[in-house]
Amino acid sequence: EVMSELLRAGADPNGRTRNGQTPLMFAAMSGQATAVSALIKAGARVNERSLTGQTALMYAAWKGRVRAIFALHSAGANLNEAADDGQTALIRAVREGHVEAARALLKRGADPNLSDRQGWSPLLYATAAGQGQLAMLLLEKGADANAAGLDGRTPLMLAALLPSDTDPAGRRRDDSNKALVKAARDGHASYLRSLLASGASPDTRDENGWTPL
Repeated sequence: EVMSELLRAGADPNGRTRNGQTPLMFAAMSGQATAVSALIKAGARVNERSLTGQTALMYAAWKGRVRAIFALHSAGANLNEAADDGQTALIRAVREGHVEAARALLKRGADPNLSDRQGWSPLLYATAAGQGQLAMLLLEKGADANAAGLDGRTPLMLAALLPSDTDPAGRRRDDSNKALVKAARDGHASYLRSLLASGASPDTRDENGWTPL
């Protein structure tokens, strides 16, 4: 294998690009679990950060590379490390819709309630994107159903909107009609019930005074 030959020839497993990316980050991103293991064995630093604070685990999560996630964590990767934008590996996986990667991180102990610099938790991202399977998984693993972003919006508020009503930042585009009626009409009722069963408050108000209703 080329990787092994290069390492035997003295290639630096911790070499960096101008952006601070290492060979381990590239191997994790491409999902090459064998290369990940070879680099770690050769001395690659698992928790090294790029210039934007990204770690190899974050790159693996971003691309949904489950085997790389397991290999990195087994070698000591910090599951709850946050990049400069405050996003963890779990948030990266959730934002990209990678259910199995998120499941792997949660199984290994990733905190489902860590939020980024916007105050957005994995559950907020999953809900805003209409990722019901991910949202249910996060709730099962202890995600706070009432955790709000800096704008005060909760998962229940976002769940009460049609996908077409919410942009990637969770802002409402269409204020017409009752949100819960629309949500129920489009099959979101089961997720709303799950949020309520998990303790989500239907009376919480955002910074503009809006409630889920």
